[in-house]
Amino acid sequence: MNDVKMLGRLTKEPKSLTMQNQTALCVFDLAVDRRYKTADGQKGCDFFTCKAFGTLATFCAQNLIKGERIAISGRLANEPWTDHYDQKRISTVIVLREVYFADGKKSSAKAEPTDYPDPTDDNVPLPDFE
Repeated sequence: MNDVKMLGRLTKEPKSLTMQNQTALCVFDLAVDRRYKTADGQKGCDFFTCKAFGTLATFCAQNLIKGERIAISGRLANEPWTDHYDQKRISTVIVLREVYFADGKKSSAKAEPTDYPDPTDDNVPLPDFE
């Protein structure tokens, strides 16, 4: 079984590409907080490269933004490559099956500031319900 589920934030804007066979590809990095703190009280974080293909890639490229919190589901894949010293390397990436917004609905307009009275202020008159 090869199944990965994570919740994290995009570290930068997604990169959108078209492969030679005309399949859409979207690549982005996901920062995932660790559940524990280190001895000095710092919370650790891990970074994962995620890849989406086809219609999911198009969706990700058009809708995801840096800093946004998302939940992902996919599988791990190893990608061999050669560095500039001709050394063979392997990178592990997450090939996505699903992407969900974790911060709720996006808003294109800024919320207007409200002018509600402070509820802890004893001088605020209560509404008349008669």
